Amino acid sequence: MSRAIGKRLLVCTATAYKSAGLDADRNPAWGEPVELRRIWVTRSISQTTGTAGKQADDTMTLFFDLKSSEPSGYTFERNMRIDYQGESYLVQTVTPCPCPTGIHHYEVTLK
Repeated sequence: MSRAIGKRLLVCTATAYKSAGLDADRNPAWGEPVELRRIWVTRSISQTTGTAGKQADDTMTLFFDLKSSEPSGYTFERNMRIDYQGESYLVQTVTPCPCPTGIHHYEVTLK
């Protein structure tokens, strides 16, 4: 049986919004906010140098533990919105990380 991610690490909170389609002006419409508690968010910055100069690729990874994070049983979708520390991000990928008894946690890539 896999152990949960340590609660000492799950100190972040964020707000998630699932897509509700487009409004009359073709802008994204968002569903009801859901507060994500006991999560962990890390940032990684990679720089590449090309013909246009240096380009930074700022991505974040949100860790949602199925045993400790709340709300229990929450699922993530591509292109949903996550608000974290005053900034809005879109979900790029959702990676379930398995363990012998099922899924241990989700790693959600944000941009």
